[in-house]
Amino acid sequence: RGRREGTEAEIASRERANAHEVLCAQSKTAHQARTAKMQRLRALAPVRRALRAQPLSGSAYAAVIGLEVHAQLACARKAYCDCLRDAHAPPNTLTCGVCLGHPGALPVANSEAVALGVRAAAALGCARVAAVVSWDRKNYFYPDLPKGYQITQQREPLARDGFVEIEADAAARGGDASAVDVRVLSLHLEEDSAGPRGPAF
Repeated sequence: RGRREGTEAEIASRERANAHEVLCAQSKTAHQARTAKMQRLRALAPVRRALRAQPLSGSAYAAVIGLEVHAQLACARKAYCDCLRDAHAPPNTLTCGVCLGHPGALPVANSEAVALGVRAAAALGCARVAAVVSWDRKNYFYPDLPKGYQITQQREPLARDGFVEIEADAAARGGDASAVDVRVLSLHLEEDSAGPRGPAF
């Protein structure tokens, strides 16, 4: 009996040591991410100072246009549950506890969607693809999202720092027809809301 208790104590001690190592590794990773972010912000500081030092004239401004572009992935099932995805199915038929936000229902990411997202990141030439995928809950109510929240990647996107090459308008650029790289700040996955039906819509 004494040996069994000693063995159990040894196992518990090893488990505590392993958990401590995991926590230390996670803390180190978070610290490295914060340090990298601060380094990027410091690198941008001279640019910000230079922009602030410019006179407030028409030539001091440049148009910077940001677009949020949505693309629907060709998956057979929904983003965070096993329900089939069919926009032409009868209303409220392809649902489950996760779709409806039932208490205790735990969403699981669609691995096919994650794989397609990584392929999109490669196609966009993203310099950084997340080694660990994390999700955020964005709380709001839409008539077509009655569970009251959307699962998205608000803080840590799947990929960052990509680009799309487009053909230039030579006439608009004074004869310069060279291609233009449009920067892609981030690429993230999220679930889309359903499509409401009925006379009110």
